Amino acid sequence: MLQKNRIIDSQQRTVCPLCLKPILAQELASRVEQAEGRNVPDLTVTTANLFHVKELRAGVYNHCRYNLGWGHHHCNAAARDWGVERTLQWMEEVLTNNGKIIN
Repeated sequence: MLQKNRIIDSQQRTVCPLCLKPILAQELASRVEQAEGRNVPDLTVTTANLFHVKELRAGVYNHCRYNLGWGHHHCNAAARDWGVERTLQWMEEVLTNNGKIIN
């Protein structure tokens, strides 16, 4: 179930549900780099954080262990409230529109 839901890979490593790259232990404690001039001294956002594979919805019980994994901060921000599948569809459209994928 964890592999099907993009939380671990075939080698049982924890992976980011969006980019599928392994999550490294130091990413759980490393703070996200801040843009110059926009520094906040008490920023606690780490480069890896909890990630919902399927977006949370009112009235649906999906805040469970098979829907929650560790993901990269920027991947999580890209997925927002859409979940992985809808985000991948959007990313494919963006890449196609920019000539990076030719159908």
